[in-house]
Parts: sequence; structure tokens; C-alpha cells
Amino acid sequence: IDKDLCEILRQKFPKLELKCGDVLDFWRETLENEEYDLIANLPYYIATNIILKALKDKNAKNILVLIQKEVADKFSAKAGDKNYSSLAILAQSVAKVKKLFDIPPGAFVPAPKVTSSVILFEKFENSFNEEFAKFLKVAFASITLLYFVKYLRYRYCSYISVG
Repeated sequence: IDKDLCEILRQKFPKLELKCGDVLDFWRETLENEEYDLIANLPYYIATNIILKALKDKNAKNILVLIQKEVADKFSAKAGDKNYSSLAILAQSVAKVKKLFDIPPGAFVPAPKVTSSVILFEKFENSFNEEFAKFLKVAFASITLLYFVKYLRYRYCSYISVG
């Protein structure tokens, strides 16, 4: 937590309600009952989980985050891109996703070993579908097509043939 930056932002934007701290703590304490926009420099090791949690949260309206470039590329990938995955499909089913710009390692002190990106998720109204998320997880994690077809038959309909 960059407490110096929090103080600078409070002075520069006195009307902004700024909560500096661990986002997971704020979710437990206050964010569950009010609308909010998540604006954060997320720790790389938990960025994906925090973004997915915010995409699920009906109170999160927009998400603007600084994350590792490779993760931003996965969320913002289009069909046919090498990074296209279940993350891209899920994110883009619930939000308009825009990777805004990259930031080189040298812009930070100390410099990380990776390039960072700023990405914006403009959420659609209450559109997260837990069943669709589970479906994507299985579809993209499936080792074989046969396993995937068996899952579809078991989960959704009994008339799919497995040859």
C-alpha cells in the first residue's frame, strides 16, 4: 500500500472517496453493500482473482487496473489471437474490455522484470453468469474433446452422442 500516494490523491481530489488498503479487506467490510468503481495497481500474483471477483460483483460498475501486460493481453484478446482464452470470453461477456496502454519496467522504482498495462472493464448491467463461467472453465481446461463432450452430456443434456 503506497500511503504517500494515497495522501497526495486525497489532497489533489478532496471530493473523491478514496479507500487505501487491501482491496480484499474492503470487500469484506464495506464494498458488499454499495456501488463502486475499482481503480487499483493490483499485485501481479492475485490480479486475475481480484478482477474476476469484481466482474462477479454486481456492485462493481467499472474496473480500471494496472496489471502485468501478459494478463491484460489475456483479458483483452480477440477471437483468433494467440492469447484468446476463457478469461477473454468471460470478461468480454460481462464488460467492454479495453487495454489502454503499456508501461515499461523503467517507469517504476524499483523496476519490475515485466511490462505492465492499464486495462479498463466497463461492465454491462448485472450480466455475470456463474453457469457460463463454469462451462468455460471446463471447456478450456479439457484435455480431450471426448472429456468435454461427456461433461456437456452430463451437465446439460443427455442426448449428446459420444461416438
